[in-house]
Parts: sequence; structure tokens; C-alpha cells
Amino acid sequence: MGLGPAYTGEAGPRVSLYFVNVWRAVVVVETVATKIRQVLMNQKPVAIVSAAACGADLLLLDVAGEMHVPRYVLLPSEPEEFRVSSVADRPGNWDELYSKALRTSKVQVLNCRKGSRATLRPTWSSSTASN
Repeated sequence: MGLGPAYTGEAGPRVSLYFVNVWRAVVVVETVATKIRQVLMNQKPVAIVSAAACGADLLLLDVAGEMHVPRYVLLPSEPEEFRVSSVADRPGNWDELYSKALRTSKVQVLNCRKGSRATLRPTWSSSTASN
């Protein structure tokens, strides 16, 4: 008897504001992307659920997209507000990956107020994954 399909959710740290050594940052990003790829190849998830903050979130969404795994992005606020507070406020090329993730994933905005809890509704925006 099988365990059924694997859904992968992720929550990872954002890139440190003080992570300014460019060479080291490139090596770490490449290393993390490689490890994510290995995990996804082993787990073979049928879908990925993640926020889209800079760092592990965006790397997971990007690698999963390359592997044609459907992606679901949950944002606590409107996309542009989230971009300012959780993507573009750190060093690196995260803004491009964020835009790509939103274009190629199903996106749900939870509209959380700061300090509140959000409830996931089983409906998704018209943005659809292109895989």
C-alpha cells in the first residue's frame, strides 16, 4: 500500500541583511539550489506550497519550476507590498525570481494584518502555473 502523493511545503530563513560578501553569497545560493534539486528528485512531490520571500522560498519555487512541479504561492499581503517588505529589501537578484514565481505559480493573497493569523481558503487566483 502506497503513501499517496507527496506535497512539499517549505519555510526557510530569508537572506541576511548583512550577507554582503558577493562571492560567498553566490556559492551559498548555488549550493542550496543544488540541495533543493536533490531533495525534489528524491521526493518527487506533486506540488510545492511556499511563500515567495527572498532566499530558500524563491530558490525552491525556481528549482521546482525547472522540474515542472506545480507551485502554489501563499502571500500574507498584496504582491507589491510583499515584494517591498520581503524580497527587494535584501541584497541579491531576488526581485527577478519573485516576478518569475508569481508569473508561473498559482498565487493566493491571504491579506493578513500584522500580528494576525490567516486562514487558507481553497480557492486560487487566476494566475496559473504554466506547466
